[in-house]
Amino acid sequence: DKINKNANIEIILLQHEFGFFQEKEQYLKTLLETIEKPIVTSFHTVLPNPSETLKIHIQEICYFSASVVVMTQTSAKILMDDYGIEKEKITVILHGVHLVPHSDKNKLKEKYQLKGKKILSTFGLLSAGKSIETTLDALPKIIEKNPNVLFLIIGKTHPTVFKNEGEKNREMLQTKIKQLHIENHVRFINQYLPLNELLDYLLPKTEIKR
Repeated sequence: DKINKNANIEIILLQHEFGFFQEKEQYLKTLLETIEKPIVTSFHTVLPNPSETLKIHIQEICYFSASVVVMTQTSAKILMDDYGIEKEKITVILHGVHLVPHSDKNKLKEKYQLKGKKILSTFGLLSAGKSIETTLDALPKIIEKNPNVLFLIIGKTHPTVFKNEGEKNREMLQTKIKQLHIENHVRFINQYLPLNELLDYLLPKTEIKR
């Protein structure tokens, strides 16, 4: 009611990520039904091959949305093919990256105790859906040709996953690392990194010739 009565609010942007609305789907539906302003929904994730319940949930969100935003063409195709969402309602806005000055990669490696290492990395909220174990399974053969490789797993466990399962997924990965004897080639950074530090880790690994 406050939103509807506020003339300064012209549009509602809903950021949707699976898990954050768990057990609150009905509250979300009621909100979308009640709001009289145009709603734009941005899907951070689009899951293929949905169950009937999930399919209906996403269809309802899209029905109440004037427009739907996804970050990849693949996500748009899944919405159309698996959920039946009309193409005209979907806009693809690519994820994008921060514009940062190029830094000396050797100095950055020294700063984070990575000197002499070839870096592989993944970052974001940790969950089973990321299939990080696939990279772990591939590492022994990679190490054979690149003995100085180091795989960084950056990020905390997804809050909903942690609530329901604790650190089950992280513990599974740690067990696999021991079984593969690659403890010296994998490093967990179990924290939410501040933006400047995260960008340090993700800066391009190649130097620009000047």
